[in-house]
Amino acid sequence: MALKRILKELEDIRKDPPDFCRLAIMRGHPDSPYKGGKFELSIHFPPKYPFNPPKVAFGTKIFHPNIGRNDGSIHIDILKDNWTPALTIPKVLLSIYAILRDPLLDKTLEENIANMYKTDRSQYEKDARNWTKKYAMDPPYGTILKELEDLKNSHCSAGSVGGDMFHWEVAIWDLQDSPYAGGVFQVDIHFPLQYPFKPPKDKNLSS
Repeated sequence: MALKRILKELEDIRKDPPDFCRLAIMRGHPDSPYKGGKFELSIHFPPKYPFNPPKVAFGTKIFHPNIGRNDGSIHIDILKDNWTPALTIPKVLLSIYAILRDPLLDKTLEENIANMYKTDRSQYEKDARNWTKKYAMDPPYGTILKELEDLKNSHCSAGSVGGDMFHWEVAIWDLQDSPYAGGVFQVDIHFPLQYPFKPPKDKNLSS
C-alpha cells in the first residue's frame, strides 16, 4: 500500500507540480528574505507510509527558526504529532513553503534565530538573505540580484515579475539633456540562464 500511495503522489506532482516547487527543488517565497533562492529537499518515506509521516529535510543550508541550520530538519506539526494519512506530499510542501514567509514562533527549532526574528527583524532578514545568496543561489541569481540592488540609487526602478528573478519590469525617468527629458519609459527584460555570459532580451513597453 505504501509504494502504491507514494507512486501516485509522485505522479500527481509530476502532472501538476506546484508553482513554487519542482519535485525536490523549492523556490524561496517571493515575500521573504529567501526570494531568489533554490532549496533542495530530501523526502524519505517510512515503510508504514501513509500511516506514519515522511521525513522531509532541507539539503540546502537555510537560516530559519523552524529549520535546523546544521541538518536541515524541519519542525512543523504535520510532520510530527499532527500527521494523518489524509495528508499528502503536495500539502506537506505547501506547509513548508508557507513557513518561509511566516515562521512558526510558538514551536521553534533554532531558538537563537527565533529570538532574532522577534527582537531584531531587520538583522534576521539580513542574515537570511545572506545565507540565501551564499548557499541557495546560482551565479546568475546572485548577479541579477546585485544589479537590482544597484539600481535603487539610479534614475529608474525595477522589480521582478511574479517573483521570477529572471524577468524584470523597469521604469526609467529623468533623462535630462536629451529629447526624452520628462518622460517615463517602461522596459520588459528577460534574463537567460547563462547571464551574464549571454545578453538579456528587452522590450520597450512605452508607446
